[in-house]
Amino acid sequence: MNNSSLKEMYYAKKGIQMKKGGKWIQKAIQKPGSFTAQAKRAGMSTSAFREKVLANKEKFSGTTVRRANLAKTLSKMKK
Repeated sequence: MNNSSLKEMYYAKKGIQMKKGGKWIQKAIQKPGSFTAQAKRAGMSTSAFREKVLANKEKFSGTTVRRANLAKTLSKMKK
Protein backbone atom coordinates (compact mmCIF):
# COMPACT_ATOMS: atom_id res chain seq x y z
CA MET A 1 0.00 0.00 0.00
CA ASN A 2 1.53 3.31 -1.03
CA ASN A 3 1.52 6.58 0.89
CA SER A 4 -1.15 8.10 -1.36
CA SER A 5 -3.70 5.37 -0.69
CA LEU A 6 -3.00 5.52 3.06
CA LYS A 7 -3.70 9.24 2.97
CA GLU A 8 -6.93 8.68 1.04
CA MET A 9 -8.07 6.08 3.59
CA TYR A 10 -7.29 8.40 6.50
CA TYR A 11 -9.21 11.29 4.96
CA ALA A 12 -12.16 9.05 4.08
CA LYS A 13 -12.29 7.78 7.66
CA LYS A 14 -12.32 11.37 8.97
CA GLY A 15 -14.92 12.43 6.41
CA ILE A 16 -12.56 14.89 4.70
CA GLN A 17 -12.62 15.33 0.93
CA MET A 18 -9.25 15.45 -0.83
CA LYS A 19 -8.75 17.71 -3.81
CA LYS A 20 -8.10 15.69 -6.93
CA GLY A 21 -5.35 16.66 -9.31
CA GLY A 22 -4.87 20.37 -9.40
CA LYS A 23 -2.14 22.36 -11.04
CA TRP A 24 -0.76 24.26 -8.07
CA ILE A 25 2.75 24.36 -9.50
CA GLN A 26 1.63 26.07 -12.70
CA LYS A 27 -0.36 28.58 -10.64
CA ALA A 28 2.57 29.17 -8.26
CA ILE A 29 5.04 30.05 -11.03
CA GLN A 30 3.86 33.40 -12.35
CA LYS A 31 7.17 34.67 -13.77
CA PRO A 32 9.28 31.72 -14.92
CA GLY A 33 13.02 32.31 -14.73
CA SER A 34 12.86 35.37 -12.50
CA PHE A 35 14.55 33.68 -9.52
CA THR A 36 17.27 32.27 -11.77
CA ALA A 37 17.83 35.76 -13.21
CA GLN A 38 18.17 37.20 -9.70
CA ALA A 39 20.70 34.50 -8.83
CA LYS A 40 22.73 35.20 -11.97
CA ARG A 41 22.73 38.94 -11.23
CA ALA A 42 24.08 38.10 -7.78
CA GLY A 43 26.78 35.94 -9.42
CA MET A 44 25.56 32.75 -7.77
CA SER A 45 23.94 29.47 -8.68
CA THR A 46 20.23 29.10 -8.04
CA SER A 47 20.75 26.74 -5.11
CA ALA A 48 23.42 28.92 -3.49
CA PHE A 49 21.26 32.03 -3.87
CA ARG A 50 18.28 30.13 -2.46
CA GLU A 51 20.24 29.20 0.66
CA LYS A 52 21.52 32.78 1.06
CA VAL A 53 17.99 34.20 0.81
CA LEU A 54 16.51 31.70 3.26
CA ALA A 55 19.34 32.30 5.74
CA ASN A 56 18.87 36.11 5.59
CA LYS A 57 15.15 36.62 4.99
CA GLU A 58 15.13 40.12 6.46
CA LYS A 59 17.62 41.35 3.83
CA PHE A 60 15.44 40.33 0.86
CA SER A 61 11.96 41.27 -0.30
CA GLY A 62 9.00 39.07 0.50
CA THR A 63 8.70 38.11 -3.16
CA THR A 64 12.29 36.90 -3.27
CA VAL A 65 11.81 34.87 -0.08
CA ARG A 66 8.66 33.26 -1.53
CA ARG A 67 10.54 32.44 -4.73
CA ALA A 68 13.35 30.88 -2.69
CA ASN A 69 10.84 28.75 -0.77
CA LEU A 70 9.25 27.64 -4.04
CA ALA A 71 12.68 26.81 -5.48
CA LYS A 72 13.39 24.69 -2.40
CA THR A 73 10.06 22.86 -2.77
CA LEU A 74 10.57 22.23 -6.47
CA SER A 75 14.12 20.97 -5.93
CA LYS A 76 12.78 18.38 -3.48
CA MET A 77 10.22 17.21 -6.02
CA LYS A 78 12.90 16.74 -8.67
CA LYS A 79 14.76 14.08 -6.63
